[in-house]
Amino acid sequence: MNAFIAIAAMLSALGVLSVLAHWFIPRLTRPDLYFSVTVSAGFRDSSDGRAILRRYRRELLAMSVPALALLVALTVMSRLA
Repeated sequence: MNAFIAIAAMLSALGVLSVLAHWFIPRLTRPDLYFSVTVSAGFRDSSDGRAILRRYRRELLAMSVPALALLVALTVMSRLA
């Protein structure tokens, strides 16, 4: 395995770990904080709070999946060249 493939594999792994961390971070903060905004303690479990979290996660996936796919595609293309 050449160095480029090793670096691409590490970047892919770090990308996946970053996505997983960003997926769970909003639920790991204090109950009265939601995306760095002070809210009532039950807001994150309300319908508005769940909608905000769904939108955040959709946008996270919308940006992360293409970026990781591009990294994999570039790695495969460089391997074929």
